[in-house]
Amino acid sequence: MGRHHEVRAAAMAKTGKIKSALYARASREVYMAAKSGGSTDPNSNLALRAAMEKFRGKSVPRDVCDWSW
Repeated sequence: MGRHHEVRAAAMAKTGKIKSALYARASREVYMAAKSGGSTDPNSNLALRAAMEKFRGKSVPRDVCDWSW
C-alpha cells in the first residue's frame, strides 16, 4: 500500500484515540450529573446542563453527550 497509507492510518488512529477518550469522559460526566442531580431534565438539573454544554462546545456529538434517550 505504501508509505502514504501508513502515515494516514497512524494519523487516523491517533485522532481516534483522542476522540475515544473525550467521548468516554463526556458520557461518564453526563451520566454522573444526571444521576446525582435527581432529575434527568437539563432545565431543572444545573449540573447536567453544565456538563452537556461543556462537551457540546468541544464538538462531542449529541448522541454521546445528550441525556434525552
